[in-house]
Amino acid sequence: MFGLDANSQVFLIPAASPGLTHTLATTWLSKDLSPSPYVYTLVDRRGGGLPDDPTYHARQKELAKVTATYRASGAAATGSPQVSLYVGDSMVEFPISSVGDIALPGTLVHYRTPGLVYGSSLQVGTALTSDGGKLMKRGHTSEV
Repeated sequence: MFGLDANSQVFLIPAASPGLTHTLATTWLSKDLSPSPYVYTLVDRRGGGLPDDPTYHARQKELAKVTATYRASGAAATGSPQVSLYVGDSMVEFPISSVGDIALPGTLVHYRTPGLVYGSSLQVGTALTSDGGKLMKRGHTSEV
């Protein structure tokens, strides 16, 4: 669901179904700083149907923390960091967020829901560089 903000309402009708997976992804940025120095990418993924209670609670200490340093090739430029979620046995990639353009070189701190495989990429002009996806672990801190 792209284009929703923090004031949007999402309605869900509970349904138990063994083959149905519920996935809701959201991205949170600082509203006070532009560009935001940190990005929260939160994903609620559950099997067995649509939950009776779709509430998802995240605590920063339980998330995976990735500090990404984006470089510039020679001259200062702008780039657009993007996040994808890899799901299923065939690891299908679904784009879930873009934080917009940031100045390069630059650094962002990403907080992500653990237990899922996320792909990180950076688009500069027509060029796209991607890491191919990494499993995020609870409380894990890493640098890219």
